[in-house]
Parts: sequence; C-alpha cells; structure tokens
Amino acid sequence: MSTPQDRLEARLADLRAELVSGERALAEIDSRRERLVASMLRIGGAIQVLAELVAEPGPVPAPVPAPVHGPTAGRQQAVPSEAGARSSGG
Repeated sequence: MSTPQDRLEARLADLRAELVSGERALAEIDSRRERLVASMLRIGGAIQVLAELVAEPGPVPAPVPAPVHGPTAGRQQAVPSEAGARSSGG
C-alpha cells in the first residue's frame, strides 16, 4: 500500500508530464498559427492586386512567371559595362 507521500510524489510527476505535454501542444499551435497568418497575408495581397486589376480599365497584363527556387535564384549575372571598364582603368 502506498503512503500519502508516495501518492503526492506520483501526482506531482503526473502534473509535470501534463505540463510538458501542454507546452509541446502549445508550441505546435503557435507554429501553425504563424504559418496561417503568413498564408492569410499572401492571400490578402493577392486579393488587393486582383481587385486593383479589376478596377482598372484596359488590357490585362501578361502573367509573371513563377520565381525560380534554388541556390542561384534571385542572383543576377555580372555583366561588365562600359562605364565600369572606364572607371576601373583610371
């Protein structure tokens, strides 16, 4: 048979385990919330752009290609210019 001290220690261990579990669940919910907020911001931006396009009379602009993902995405290739060639020689 367990003593009152044993029961208190067991209950304390249970509560600590519940606290850890709750903290993990809360961290997951916070992460999901952040992703949802980011998605909503993107959707809101798309709505704003489309609403402006609908409100403007005139031709519809050509679609913009999707961004390329990878190690070279967003980098521009260096092209020597005449101005750069002149300034480096002086």
